[in-house]
Amino acid sequence: MLLWSLWNERNSVVWTATRQSSFEVVNGAVCLLHEFKDHQPSPMSMLSRAQAKWQKPLLGAIKINVDGAFNVQISTGGGGLIV
Repeated sequence: MLLWSLWNERNSVVWTATRQSSFEVVNGAVCLLHEFKDHQPSPMSMLSRAQAKWQKPLLGAIKINVDGAFNVQISTGGGGLIV
């Protein structure tokens, strides 16, 4: 994050002639790092997903697998199933 912030600051100086203090550049990098970490899945949530495994249905039974998703930003979703 720090290297990207330094590169971005250099571009701002070259292309828009705007300049931030060193403190502002480092603080911005730290904020980006915190935001990145806040949006990473927790190890526990990844572990629980890894344990889910498809199992063949019992003899004489059928199994229906379903899934769906919804994108709030564009209010669109979809779903499906397999028998």
